[in-house]
Amino acid sequence: MRLPHRVLSSLDKKQVAYSFSRAARDYDRVAELQPVVAKHLLSKIQLGSNVGADDFCCDLGVGTGYAIPQLLKLLEPAQVLALDLAEGMLHICRQRHAEQGVHFLCADAETLPLANSSQSLIFSSLAIQWCPHPERLLQEIARVLKPGACAYLATLGPASLYELRDAWAELDDQPHVNRFLSAQDWLDCLPDSLRSCELEVQEQVLYYPDLPALMRSLKDLGANPVAGRQAAGLGGRARLQALAEIYEGYRQTQGLPLTYQTYYWVLKKSVK
Repeated sequence: MRLPHRVLSSLDKKQVAYSFSRAARDYDRVAELQPVVAKHLLSKIQLGSNVGADDFCCDLGVGTGYAIPQLLKLLEPAQVLALDLAEGMLHICRQRHAEQGVHFLCADAETLPLANSSQSLIFSSLAIQWCPHPERLLQEIARVLKPGACAYLATLGPASLYELRDAWAELDDQPHVNRFLSAQDWLDCLPDSLRSCELEVQEQVLYYPDLPALMRSLKDLGANPVAGRQAAGLGGRARLQALAEIYEGYRQTQGLPLTYQTYYWVLKKSVK
């Protein structure tokens, strides 16, 4: 399938991992959207009584491990595998949760070093939007899930950051902001062994006092407006001032808005 501009090269993926590793130490302090999304995604998890101590459940793109305490509670007595591409994130996660019996693995979600049908559940909150090959990602999820098991995924939709994208578009036609996949894009990538059980779409709006604070929030989270692109390449001081003047047209009582469109997706692997 033909994907929007946001597709990353393998080199860009390394840059994304580096950016998130660098942001890891202060990540929880500046993250506003992430805990809200993770909490809502956790509320969707439904398990029967068939999860035992030998079962593994993977937090894919675990970050600093915000969801781990609740996953351990929900999935008891199953074991939790914390997996992330960014070494820095996994280091913080390990410091916080090593004594809880969590397993840690630095790995790429598109090439999971896990056995076939080894996971009783996959949880992933705001991570898969950084995967450049969605077909490969979903094939890997299908491969490692046990038959009948579910994946609970939260990712960003194409309406995310639209204010910033539209403001830049008034200055030039260069891609300054990531374009995330639509729901139909994701559905088109589903392998035959996975079916979509639920797709919920929400919008969250964060507010900032000015454009520098807004841009700094993206940088502090490790998410440059275009993944893998250095901030210095976005334009000089004059262009950023022009962008700030354009963005003022979006100002509301609470401040400058930045919209995130979030998909909450439940997938189930067929039994056959």
